[in-house]
Amino acid sequence: MKKLINYKRVISFVIMLSIFAGFMPLAETEIQATSSTLDSGVRENSEQTAMIVLDEEIVVYAENNSGIAVFAFEPIESGTYSFYSYDNDFDTYGLLYDSEMNQLAYDDGGYGENNNFKINYELVAGNRYYLKSRPWSSAGDTVGEYKVKIVKLVAAEELSILPDTICGYEGDSYFLETKFSPDNCIPENVVWSTSDSSVVKIEQDGYITFVSAGVAIITVTSENGLTDTATVTVRERAYIVLDEEIVVYAENNSGIAVFAFEPIES
Repeated sequence: MKKLINYKRVISFVIMLSIFAGFMPLAETEIQATSSTLDSGVRENSEQTAMIVLDEEIVVYAENNSGIAVFAFEPIESGTYSFYSYDNDFDTYGLLYDSEMNQLAYDDGGYGENNNFKINYELVAGNRYYLKSRPWSSAGDTVGEYKVKIVKLVAAEELSILPDTICGYEGDSYFLETKFSPDNCIPENVVWSTSDSSVVKIEQDGYITFVSAGVAIITVTSENGLTDTATVTVRERAYIVLDEEIVVYAENNSGIAVFAFEPIES
């Protein structure tokens, strides 16, 4: 079921909530997304705030950077939940509040246009929380939409290094990334290590430096014991000498020759 929110008029929300989804049945409600801030008035008049259902897709229509959409959420199970936006025509902002209007978390999606917000937070069963979202565009006159959803995160089952095989030359550097599975899992902190720091050095943010020719195994381990490895091959960088002739043999459009050159005169 989709909800459509228009910042120029009030739209009725018919919310069908099931016991299995963990929400109390509500009567048909009407809300208006406005440009006002979220304060105690929203909580005191909670009938004006739409309840958002777990795993439900909500489409929010917005215009000219105006309008704030406010949703209430009451989990039946304690755990980590993710509030996020996607498929957006705007840069979106998200703020999470508790029932007393204390701000718990905030995310603006980072720098750039059309970024999505994502807030992961540990919620307590039976408590009410409020999600406030709003759009922004540097154009100032954008008309469009974005989608909002809440999902309950589960424990990670698999950890992968991306990519799992990499080659480079002495002096090069690269960022390795991690991916936890399934997609709706709880992110975990990780620890990086290298089998041979004389070949490859690694920082705890996944940044590797190719030190000398050889092969090293990079290992990543999560706080709950998930692990994965990547193989890094470092090739010796050949130096080319001024006025020296170098013959390069190649076959079938394959192979890349890399040379280093350090002039002694500008």
